[in-house]
Amino acid sequence: MPATASSPIPVVLDELAPAPALAAGECPGLLFPLAQVSDPRDPRGRLHPLVGVLAIAAAAVLIGATSRLAISEWAADASGAGAARGPS
Repeated sequence: MPATASSPIPVVLDELAPAPALAAGECPGLLFPLAQVSDPRDPRGRLHPLVGVLAIAAAAVLIGATSRLAISEWAADASGAGAARGPS
């Protein structure tokens, strides 16, 4: 007799339905929903568009940044020519 699992994760995974396939035009990309976020910042202090700041933060988190400091360090490293190459 097999032992029962102590974690409910396998049970929940069995209940998930497979995601439907998306056609190329059905997925607008990340920038479209980020552009819908309203910018609460004072217009006089804005140096960069909010959509760009959010996109850079999302990219940094995707590669493993876990704090605002790590996000800002990744953004500084990725600026200029480094952004075209990607992370090294």
